[in-house]
Amino acid sequence: MTRTRYEVLPDGDQWIVREGKKSTPPLDTKELAVAAAIRRAQEAAPSEVVVVQEDGSLEHAGTFGDG
Repeated sequence: MTRTRYEVLPDGDQWIVREGKKSTPPLDTKELAVAAAIRRAQEAAPSEVVVVQEDGSLEHAGTFGDG
């Protein structure tokens, strides 16, 4: 089974959560965006959350469910 991937991305001075071609409205902090991504990922398991840092590097924030 394929994992749904949620990406937390910088958007100017805010952050968004993107899944495929859909994204959330901008959130004020990275922490809020990561929490939103994890909440969505837990509901859509199997899934994963990846944070794209401002410098473009990747940080794995979690894998949820079997897959």
